[in-house]
Amino acid sequence: MALGPWLQLFDAVGGLVDVSRRWRAGSRTPRTDALSSSSTAGIGQLEARLAGVVVAALREAFDRDRARLDLERTALEAERERAQQAFGAELLRQEADRLIFQMRLIAAMSLIAWITSAVFIPWLPGIRHGMPRILLGSGWAALIATIAAALAAHATLIRELAAMRATPVSGPLLRRAWIEPLAAILLIVGLTLTAASLLASL
Repeated sequence: MALGPWLQLFDAVGGLVDVSRRWRAGSRTPRTDALSSSSTAGIGQLEARLAGVVVAALREAFDRDRARLDLERTALEAERERAQQAFGAELLRQEADRLIFQMRLIAAMSLIAWITSAVFIPWLPGIRHGMPRILLGSGWAALIATIAAALAAHATLIRELAAMRATPVSGPLLRRAWIEPLAAILLIVGLTLTAASLLASL
């Protein structure tokens, strides 16, 4: 808050008070009691009016400063809220990017495990019969399901990320809580069954 206007206002009030005092001192001449009392009453009214004007000016200045401070406080709160929303949206975008990379990695690992197990079939004749065949088929089914789940989660996350970039949100990402752990679980099951089939065929 600037102090210059207040100092000028106080200087003006002090000047008015000095003028009234000088005028009162100069008016004290040997006159009648009635004239003296009437002049004193007039000076008292003038001082009362000056005091009322000063009080009204001070009140108006305080009200104006209070309104300005309230406006600045509201603007700061709105700016802080926007910054928090932007920070939350940025964290969600980073999380979505990380999950998209994880889904791509899971899909790639499932595809590599599937191709690798298929390559070993000509060198392991025993894998085509009995329990190894059942284990290999179950492992392949789990790996294919893993690829499907990872691709579905990937597509969902891409849509969520595009929506966040278009319209920043502060809520959590939905529609991904169950499909991402499912893809990881299916990958573990597929790798386990495929490895068991290869070991059983030896």
